[in-house]
Amino acid sequence: MKTFKVFILEDEYLITRSLQIILESMGHQVQSTSSGEEALNLWGKFKPDLAFIDILLPGMNGLDFLKKRPQHFLTKIVLISAHDNLNEKELLSLGACLFVKKPFKNIFQLVKSSLQLLS
Repeated sequence: MKTFKVFILEDEYLITRSLQIILESMGHQVQSTSSGEEALNLWGKFKPDLAFIDILLPGMNGLDFLKKRPQHFLTKIVLISAHDNLNEKELLSLGACLFVKKPFKNIFQLVKSSLQLLS
């Protein structure tokens, strides 16, 4: 099975840790942070294949992060948020491939669907 670099920008520890445990158990390399500012510093060094980005974050939110991030490589973006009144056109223009509303019904299905974006 091919392994990927996965980036997680999420401020809820339980979600971050759950995604990290599942992805690492599958052999993927995972980098995570809860800060949009720190994510900008890590993003270019890590060069992820897939990213889970929370929209509602303290400080720089996920949408602002997507507007400011380096875009010289192709990363599949999965946006996650408890907020569902979002403009789908705007999300797609920022590079989102998938939007998932919190709370998740099945985090294992979320990981599976997200990894399918890479095939």
